[in-house]
Amino acid sequence: MNSPRSPRPTPEPAAAECTNLRVNVYSLKDHPSEASDAAAQALSGEEVVLLPTDTVYGLAAMPTSSAAVNRLFELKRRPSDVSVAMLVADPSDVAELAEDPPEALVKLAQLHWPGPLTVVLPRRKTLNWALGGSSGTLGLRCPDDDWLRGLLRQVGPLAVTSANLHGKPTLPTVGEVLKTLEGGVSVAVDGGRLTGEASTVVRWLDGEVEILRQGSLRIGKGLGL
Repeated sequence: MNSPRSPRPTPEPAAAECTNLRVNVYSLKDHPSEASDAAAQALSGEEVVLLPTDTVYGLAAMPTSSAAVNRLFELKRRPSDVSVAMLVADPSDVAELAEDPPEALVKLAQLHWPGPLTVVLPRRKTLNWALGGSSGTLGLRCPDDDWLRGLLRQVGPLAVTSANLHGKPTLPTVGEVLKTLEGGVSVAVDGGRLTGEASTVVRWLDGEVEILRQGSLRIGKGLGL
């Protein structure tokens, strides 16, 4: 009689030494499930996680944790008056976060989500998250990445900003990001080389769509309305 097979061991993450912090790096290509579980556990533990998006690498934190969001600002060296956007799993999540969004921006989101478009909408008054910038608005985006959207469904909307020092160019690899940030995270998800561009950011002002940042989605004023 054949002996029963031993359970398959969970793969050990690679480790990167950055200053005095050990960072567990999970390969998205080889171990996507383990990467999701590790990221979710770290985020739930009020830690900042380095992860790939559909555009560039990002630093993510739970918006409900002021300690994690503050740490995100510290790592990026971001001024407190510059807000951090939120990533959501599905377009329908907007209803829980935004209040009376302008119809023009809703239509733009319907056209370009999932994708590299961030829309700045009126924030629900019940959300007292400290995300920097104005407390009355919220930047929202639904990324075009199945793995990331799966993580968002697991943990909920996340505060996410590009993983570069404020005012500096984005970096294409996990190793370069960790070196620049001097570690600062306990979990990093390696999605390979990312050479994308940050998302386009728009808001509604005086009856028109205003482009706050022209990113990888090329749009003109009033396009798609």
